[in-house]
Amino acid sequence: MKRREIDRRDFFKYAAAIGGGVLMGGGIPLPRMASAKPTFTLASTGASWGDGNRKVFVEKSGFQEKFDVNMVYHHAIDSVVVAQAVANKDNPIFDVHVAMLPNAVKLYAAGAAVEELDFNIVTNWPDIYPQAKFKNAVGGFCFVNLVLVYNTKHVKRPESFKDLWNPKYKGRVGIPQYGWCGNFFVHGINKVFGGNEDNVMPGIEALADLMKKQKPIMVMNTDHAMKLFTSEELVLMAFWDGRTRMLQGRGVPVDFVWPKNFITFFNGMSVMKNSKVPKLCMEFVNTSLEPDQQVEFMKIFNYAPCNRKCKFPPEYEHVKVTEKELENSAVLDWIKVVNNMEKNMELWNKHVLGS
Repeated sequence: MKRREIDRRDFFKYAAAIGGGVLMGGGIPLPRMASAKPTFTLASTGASWGDGNRKVFVEKSGFQEKFDVNMVYHHAIDSVVVAQAVANKDNPIFDVHVAMLPNAVKLYAAGAAVEELDFNIVTNWPDIYPQAKFKNAVGGFCFVNLVLVYNTKHVKRPESFKDLWNPKYKGRVGIPQYGWCGNFFVHGINKVFGGNEDNVMPGIEALADLMKKQKPIMVMNTDHAMKLFTSEELVLMAFWDGRTRMLQGRGVPVDFVWPKNFITFFNGMSVMKNSKVPKLCMEFVNTSLEPDQQVEFMKIFNYAPCNRKCKFPPEYEHVKVTEKELENSAVLDWIKVVNNMEKNMELWNKHVLGS
């Protein structure tokens, strides 16, 4: 059998085995490579999100013990992880990235992630909602939906994104900053006004009109939105369903609807194309798609699972996303969405912010 070269990551992987080896002539240690555990490196953002992934998909699932692996955690913000994956795609420094859909698309388009999963191992794939799949490359473990959130005291239950133009709410509607989630929100508005991924001008022009007529609040990030909804300065905006449930739990008078062309994302596991432990990667993906693990993740973050077979505890029934609700989501060519981000930002800056 041809012995492969040991790279930098393998050096650390075999260090423990080398330490216990027999010293041969010339003082060269003989590594007991056959007895060394494989190392599996999981990349994600850190803090509560990284902790949640570790607790559910590694610890509660028993993944580390079941497959007898050494787990390594690589934490960095998503943009950094994506850049590292692309820069090291021939010799990846991690095996799987916990990626939100747009980042998974970037990895796929750059040739850093696998183009097709091994469905002999990833047996949970058929149970995942179609809206939580990107080609045959990534399946979701939780939905993150950009829905229409409203203050129940000040806003009549809205029916569509066009309710943002209601003059009753002038000065109290929100637009997400482009660099946060405005770059995706524009595609929902664009679909409402007849555009497509190759032509976002209908959406851009509509938002420019909204800026002039409604004097909306430009919302910088999730925390900013939650503060504004809590203070009731903001009464209507496209915002996350999971965070809205969090606000409801705090007693803030908000609710949400699933308007036509709302944007649905999902978080899933992107497998690095040249991982040295490809079978372990597929096993980990399959673990993330198991219904029991997705329910455990839901209990931490209040985001709906992507597996149809999930059994919801009664207190979490309200978190479920149904087939009917998902039918309202915008159907997007995500490769085009990602590839056109910079060009569309120029249009946003010129027409929306410049209006």
